[in-house]
Amino acid sequence: MSFFHAPTSVSLAIGTGITLLDLALSQHLAARRMFEEFDTIHLRAGGSLLDALEGAGLVEVRRDCSGQIDRVIRRADQMTILYKMMDLIRHDYTAGCHSRCLTSA
Repeated sequence: MSFFHAPTSVSLAIGTGITLLDLALSQHLAARRMFEEFDTIHLRAGGSLLDALEGAGLVEVRRDCSGQIDRVIRRADQMTILYKMMDLIRHDYTAGCHSRCLTSA
């Protein structure tokens, strides 16, 4: 009697399906946490980084009655969001450096 048996196509399909579901859920939860962190980054121009991304039309933020993020819907792909985020942060940083240079002169 052997405890080893070759996997069947059904068991491989079930395992693959469960793995893909787990990966999708993990990616969803990671993206949710990432957007919650973007809501804590405040820009000098006012508002948060998430508000700026929403203003640019890249994401749609739905909040519950207490103001907490309920859902974030992406309106663009991840790379577009990343490039816009980097552009916003760079613009915010250079605006801060420029105002510091003017006040110190």
